Amino acid sequence: MSHQDARSFTRVPTGLPIHVACGTESRAGTCRDISMAGLFCLMAEPFPAGSRLSLAIPVGEFRIRAAGVVIRATAEGMAIEITDLADPESYQHLQHLIMFNSPTNETADKVEDEITRHFGIRRSPSDRLT
Repeated sequence: MSHQDARSFTRVPTGLPIHVACGTESRAGTCRDISMAGLFCLMAEPFPAGSRLSLAIPVGEFRIRAAGVVIRATAEGMAIEITDLADPESYQHLQHLIMFNSPTNETADKVEDEITRHFGIRRSPSDRLT
């Protein structure tokens, strides 16, 4: 079974810059692909598997801010599970980023269905306020 087959959410290509912090150490990389649950970050010196991270992905004038954990590190970069989004705006911008980067209408329809079915990562950040 491939990594894609085991995923609950479809990843779409991005090529966006990403800023990753682990404790006091910060590194820049490129977000190769992303979904509502995770991403792959191209980076010369990836953090080791198990590292807890803070993520920032600039998208135009907005910034998607999230927390994550490295689930796999390779010579190319690291696979990161998104564990939390910082605010409802980050959740909304992540949804839009994924929808707008879907390579085909079929992929966009599949992504929209996944988001509707799963309601985001685990639940919307605004749901945690109630």
